[in-house]
Amino acid sequence: MLTKREFLKSSSAIFLAPLFSYGQSHIDHFPVKPITLIVPFPAGQSGDILARALQEFFNKYLQQILIIENKGGAGGTIGSQIAAKATPDGYTLLLGSSGPTAISPSLYKNVGYNPDTDFAPIINVAGVAQVLTVGIDSPFQNVTQLIEFAKNNPNKLSYGSGGNGSTAHLTMELFKAKAGIQIQHVPYKGAALAYPDLIAGRIDAMFDTTPAVLPLYKSGKIRALGVSTATRSTSLPNTPTIKEVALKDFELIAWWGIVAPAGIPLPIQEKLNQAFKLILKEPSIQKKFDELGMTGLAGTTDEFKRFIHDEYIKFNQIIRSNNITIE
Repeated sequence: MLTKREFLKSSSAIFLAPLFSYGQSHIDHFPVKPITLIVPFPAGQSGDILARALQEFFNKYLQQILIIENKGGAGGTIGSQIAAKATPDGYTLLLGSSGPTAISPSLYKNVGYNPDTDFAPIINVAGVAQVLTVGIDSPFQNVTQLIEFAKNNPNKLSYGSGGNGSTAHLTMELFKAKAGIQIQHVPYKGAALAYPDLIAGRIDAMFDTTPAVLPLYKSGKIRALGVSTATRSTSLPNTPTIKEVALKDFELIAWWGIVAPAGIPLPIQEKLNQAFKLILKEPSIQKKFDELGMTGLAGTTDEFKRFIHDEYIKFNQIIRSNNITIE
């Protein structure tokens, strides 16, 4: 005869077995329905362009469709908050990026998530330069002219960004600190909304990523003064780096990667990593990177985890050393 302890132990095992089997089955057969990728920016921005390029090949490697949901606002933090609170079953992903993932936690007192503990890294996707731009009718022909005018006319110039805490915002604040100038910040609900004012001269300058800048640059509506990376962009070979023409210690890269809510089963995390690796090897994706001036990054989940942590520490130090705050 079973003792009470033995009976309870055996009963628990019988009761839990179906649950374990269901969970294992869920992992083994993942995915069994469409997966949602939250893009925390409005449609048309660089991250959105990148996400839709990846979307095209998702069904090829995971036999399910990838649904893009744009959840813009507050420099990408609104969509990031939604993703952080989602069920960690692999069916909700986030297009993380340098702004909301690595920068905002140091800018906001209560951003609502921690990049080290609230997200599980899937894969780093791409990096790209931030481009300092002005309207085509702007009097500024190069970076040096803009800096000299700003030094002699504090707060006479204004710049736009995709919102407080965005990568563009921090890039310009770093630029201002390095150059020793003061320029007024005009935040928008997405960088795309700032361009009409930049073109019309209602704001004087702004940083944005190469993918977003290229169409307007090629159509002759804006002028590119300099790029934020250490080397010139292959998409803008005639545009110098800010480092080479004006500020020797100025360097910054914007990046995008796929993350999931923390707690996602490791086998699903790895399966998604492997699928995205294959997607990133697609010739048309490589071609898209070249067209947009992006550099493919990829790597393992562990590598991406370390990368996110290092980026968070780097931007935190920049923010603190330059006393950058959110209005």
